[in-house]
Amino acid sequence: WMSYARFETRCGNLDRAEAVMRRYVNTYPSAKAFLKFAKWAEYEAKHLELARTIYEATLSELEPEESRQARVFQRFANFEERHGEYERARVIYQHALKLFHLGSVKPPTAEEEEEDVPEWEQQRREELYKSYLVFEKKHGDRQGIENVVWTKQRAQYNQRLEQNPHDYDTWFEYAKMEEEAALSSDSSTADTVRDVYERAVAQIPPSKEKDHWRRYIYLWIYYAVYEELTNKDLDRAAQIYETCLKVIPHKQFTFAKIWIYAAKVHVRQKNLAAARKLFGRAIGLCGKEQIFTEYIALESSLGEMDRCRAIYNNYLKTMPHHGQAWTKYAEMEKALGETERCRAIYELAVNQAALDMPEVLWKAYIDFEIEEGEGNHARKLYERLLERTSHVKVWISYAQFEASEIGHGMETARKTFEK
Repeated sequence: WMSYARFETRCGNLDRAEAVMRRYVNTYPSAKAFLKFAKWAEYEAKHLELARTIYEATLSELEPEESRQARVFQRFANFEERHGEYERARVIYQHALKLFHLGSVKPPTAEEEEEDVPEWEQQRREELYKSYLVFEKKHGDRQGIENVVWTKQRAQYNQRLEQNPHDYDTWFEYAKMEEEAALSSDSSTADTVRDVYERAVAQIPPSKEKDHWRRYIYLWIYYAVYEELTNKDLDRAAQIYETCLKVIPHKQFTFAKIWIYAAKVHVRQKNLAAARKLFGRAIGLCGKEQIFTEYIALESSLGEMDRCRAIYNNYLKTMPHHGQAWTKYAEMEKALGETERCRAIYELAVNQAALDMPEVLWKAYIDFEIEEGEGNHARKLYERLLERTSHVKVWISYAQFEASEIGHGMETARKTFEK
């Protein structure tokens, strides 16, 4: 067939030669035949429009197994590039990349995957991708070159994640890369970034050990922070935290930071009722010190002191041994001018059967009485403390107290030292 067409070409009968080539591709409708026809039209007939039409027909008229070959796109793109049609060539390359999922943002699903891609075809697709990178470096503008870099990185990340979908460090890098691409070029959008985050958080750790969840949880946090700071979407950020809380197995373990961040998003939404409700759930399911302190800080900043008292009461019921909690509760009442309340709290605290830092609590109680000018109360506290411990620092502090203005004087201080 080719010899016949070339014979007619040499004789100057281009119409006859074209008719021969058309009969050829009709008899053997394959990518190989169409590509030979296009090559003949370009080099021998010098008919560029005919060659372009043939390439387009190759993609549109042949069966998928013939048209979806990397070499078809490669030849078509090279043809357009040779004749200065760089935008056409770029469109062809980008269509091929999308069709074959080369360097795509999202890897193909099981339904989109080719059933069997021969090794030689896979190799040609890789060569097609490399040709696209070279093309953009030669003919692309700054944005085009950046898009090539992003595309190449996407392919690398997807390859790494295909091997290990629970590689959370790679997910962090991938999401960060998409965020930067969305800000600096049109190769990525907010939806693209969201898609990466959604794929990342879908990779739930297979085990129920907390250490395996620590890195995973930060994917949710970064996702919510991105929505809030970059997209200014507080509602979506709150929804992300809520979904995260549903995923965490609270019966085995939980994360106080997630509860706190979620509540603070509600505060920034000016939805105090939702924030309080969330803190209440957190106390019931988590009950960590950080939850109580953040909840108290919120209510204190709003001037809701009665609510603060109620939270402190729950706090101390949950952790009666926590000396610092007793101290802060008493200091709050002292700041409000509630001296008797403050004294009652300290008294309850020092009578607890077990405290984690009793020395700090006793010192705070004594300092409070001294500041109030209640020397007799402070003296009684020293006596009660010395019944429990005979530590030298307590004796020294007691003696220094007696030697101060509020004490009984130097003589009593000397007697205390002698004891």
